[in-house]
Amino acid sequence: MGSHERDQRQDDVASPHDVDSAADQRKLTSDADTILGSHRATTGIVSSKEDATSLLNEADARASLLLSVSPTDRPLLAVPYTFLQSYLTEMERVIEKELLLVTSYLSKRIVHLDSRQLVLEKLNRALERLQQLDESLHRIDYALSANLSQLKSRIATLHMEPLPSIDSVDIDFRFDNYCKRISWVVADYLARQGYLNSASSLANIECIGELIDMDLYRQCDEIYRELHAHKLDAVLRWAESHRDSLTGIRSNFLGQLKVQQVVMCLKDGDVDRATSHMKSFTREMLACCAEARKLFSAIVFLNTGMRNAKPNDSEDISSKSEGQASPCSDDHMASDDKGDVTMTSLPIVCVYCGKVPNEACEVCTRYLELISHERWEYLSREFKRCMLLVYKIGPQSLLENLIQTGFCAIKSTSCGDHRNSTCPACLPEWKEYVENVPASHKLNSPLICPITGQVMTYDNPPFASPGGYVLSERGIRTLTQMGSDGHLAQCPKTKEFVHQDDFQKIFIT
Repeated sequence: MGSHERDQRQDDVASPHDVDSAADQRKLTSDADTILGSHRATTGIVSSKEDATSLLNEADARASLLLSVSPTDRPLLAVPYTFLQSYLTEMERVIEKELLLVTSYLSKRIVHLDSRQLVLEKLNRALERLQQLDESLHRIDYALSANLSQLKSRIATLHMEPLPSIDSVDIDFRFDNYCKRISWVVADYLARQGYLNSASSLANIECIGELIDMDLYRQCDEIYRELHAHKLDAVLRWAESHRDSLTGIRSNFLGQLKVQQVVMCLKDGDVDRATSHMKSFTREMLACCAEARKLFSAIVFLNTGMRNAKPNDSEDISSKSEGQASPCSDDHMASDDKGDVTMTSLPIVCVYCGKVPNEACEVCTRYLELISHERWEYLSREFKRCMLLVYKIGPQSLLENLIQTGFCAIKSTSCGDHRNSTCPACLPEWKEYVENVPASHKLNSPLICPITGQVMTYDNPPFASPGGYVLSERGIRTLTQMGSDGHLAQCPKTKEFVHQDDFQKIFIT
């Protein structure tokens, strides 16, 4: 905040004047310090940048718990951690700008007032502002405590189960050891896909309700549905409340929504309201949003059933377009079999050509995209993109990432329907999905010996039994040592005893 702006806001609390006497000056200073000190004592407001920094450092120390979380689990903590950061930023802004502005005025400039009555008035106004800041800080503090508690609860839940192995194969892996984590991942996927009832039911059954961001997903689902219904109220409230975050990700989504708001006013024939909205367009918005610049000439689109139009207005339009197809004609608007089309049900009409917006008109083609259905589809996609960026959520859920990573690791060029009953990539249920998954380039064998749990490499090559069971050289040695004569190994597939020389060496491509 610049010094000029700060002085201007301080003058809003009180105007500087000369005091009558030194005694009055000391008395006013004492009164101001007493009132301010009492207010600080009762509300507990922090009043220095050092206090705010201390709070931030404490929160950062607590957030360091994230370092002990597996990278695969961190997406499950993204939402509460993002909220925690946003509330800390808001608290810092309130303390550094709003609160210090009032306290600096009370301690430095109020002593120059010349009237006791004026001092009391200014003190009352200052106390009212302090009370508002106090309520804001208490609200932020409550939100911080709630999000921090939620974050710690989620981390504790993750630590209750074994840490998933990433760099090595866990031959003792059992789904029962990861019930909470698996249910959490599945419920999060269902909520992101819009299956809120199913996600809520699963969360209640598995007792993981506090681990799922259901309130956030319900809000986003409501906004998404309203956008598909061509409504802007909910998404406008969301964009206004996240204005700073949208600016941080360099998104002009709020400007796009305001453009659509003006288009809807023009469609309703409310030119005055459309003009009023356009006056609020800032220079920055016009610079980064090409659609906003179009609107200054998009007034060529008006609704033929305007609320403020007189009965003769529609006749004037019809007379001006004589010799051309009327908006109500069969060429542009088909009549309903149940009755004639009324004027109030007509879409917007181009004043230039007197027709429903069409590609044949040079003017219509410039603005046709603003009123098309694809425009709403674009706003829906843009909302989803901005929502994911604002809340630091990945473009895909953790379940989708894990499935795709797993198929990339096991997929090969020989995978196909029923090629191998034990290969997930060969299952016909996954055929359509696996076809779009890239196959990873493998420098080493990805096969794991079912006997030893070790990777089959050049030092531990794979072998196949006469029954088609693949195992490693060390696995054969282990089975023969378990046999009676040291040369026969029982095939895990056929249960027949096979001589170790009958196992055939194979090569994996």
